Amino acid sequence: MSIYRPKNVDLKWDTIMDVDVDGVLEGRVKLNKELLLHVCEAKVDSDQPEAGDTFSLGHLWRVMQVLLETTLYEDGRYAQRVQQLEQHAKATAEQTEAQIKALTEELTKVKEENAVLRGEKPGIVPVKGPAEAEEKGPMLTEEEGKALQEKVRKMQEQYTTMMKQKTALNEELQQLKDANAKDDKAAQIKALETQVQELKLEGEKKTQELDTAGKALDGKLNESTQFKNLKMMLGQKNELLKDLRARLQKYEVDPPGGEED
Repeated sequence: MSIYRPKNVDLKWDTIMDVDVDGVLEGRVKLNKELLLHVCEAKVDSDQPEAGDTFSLGHLWRVMQVLLETTLYEDGRYAQRVQQLEQHAKATAEQTEAQIKALTEELTKVKEENAVLRGEKPGIVPVKGPAEAEEKGPMLTEEEGKALQEKVRKMQEQYTTMMKQKTALNEELQQLKDANAKDDKAAQIKALETQVQELKLEGEKKTQELDTAGKALDGKLNESTQFKNLKMMLGQKNELLKDLRARLQKYEVDPPGGEED
């Protein structure tokens, strides 16, 4: 696009654009007549009329009007797109954090109840004789229980790391909005959408790992016949855990307005 520069008058271009935009587009405000005359007399690029050639004021006015309309339209769409991504990332982070907190509290309650029923005794639960040992079946050692609990703790730490990444993504979106980098805004938005998708896939992966760890813990408990009565007491707790896992897997939806225009 050619840029008109005055031939004899040193004008600042922010002065040219410092107009009431709404008024210009609606025809209520007109640019300074003298300024328009200087612009018409300006030197232009080789693909435009030579300096001093007749140049219609109406044509120049229409060109400037179209440029204003195009700029406003593109900036409006860009700002709307950035705002949608920002709101989606924020909502996803808040929803995921709440679900992880609820799941963690529920797991903690189950562990505390299991500890109370075991009597908080370290090592293998003792039995009085061979007959009783055979009846109770294999015992769950303290080391095995701690190993499973440590695995669950690591899963929770990984979720915390994901939340920090989402916070960083929100900050990056805000910086992108403030900078308003028009030249590469489409590529940057696409990259941010890719990051959101990668975080979504990572969240699903961690959810599956957490589910596997829970199943391993359930399997160890099921091997010990000493917990048969405990299973009946924890039946409702297990159903609630399944519901929480299902909700956790749905913690993020597709970004709004994700389709390309």
